[in-house]
Amino acid sequence: MVKKSSQTYAEFSSGLQLYGVISQVLKDSVGNIFYLRSQGASSLAFAGKELLGHGEDVHAEGFGSPVGLIRGFSNCLSTYSLVELDQFGVCLGRDVRLEFQSGIQVAGVLMHVERQQNKNIILSFDNCTVINSAGEVLFDPDWGCYDMAIGAEVRFNM
Repeated sequence: MVKKSSQTYAEFSSGLQLYGVISQVLKDSVGNIFYLRSQGASSLAFAGKELLGHGEDVHAEGFGSPVGLIRGFSNCLSTYSLVELDQFGVCLGRDVRLEFQSGIQVAGVLMHVERQQNKNIILSFDNCTVINSAGEVLFDPDWGCYDMAIGAEVRFNM
C-alpha cells in the first residue's frame, strides 16, 4: 500500500504507519494513547511504502500494539542501537519481557527487529503474550507471530 494524500492512517513516533480501520484507542487519565488496535485487513508501512511481510495478507485480522515508553528505558525504543538494546537484555533469539509505563506487558522470544533510517520500528516475537495491567490478554501465543510497533506516541493523519 502506498500512502495517498486522502487516506487516513496512524503514525507512530518511530515513523511506522498503520493503515486499517482503527477499532480501539486506549488512553490514560490525561489523554495519552497507550494502546491502538485496528480490525480487519491492515498493513504496516514506512514513508508511505508497505513493509515486506506486513501487508494485509499477514495482518488480515487486524493489528494491535502498545504505545509509549518502556519502564527502565529513558527514551523510546526506536532510538536505541541493536548493541544498546542487547545491553538492556533485548536480544535476538532470547526471551524478552517489556513492561510499558501503562502496565502493558509483552513477553516472548525476540525473532526480528525491523529498522528503517537507523530507527527500530517493529519488534517481532514468537511465543508471545501481551497483557494489560488488569491481566486481560491482548495477544495470545496461539495467534502466531506478534509484531509490536515501536513508538512513544501516535498521531492520526487525516
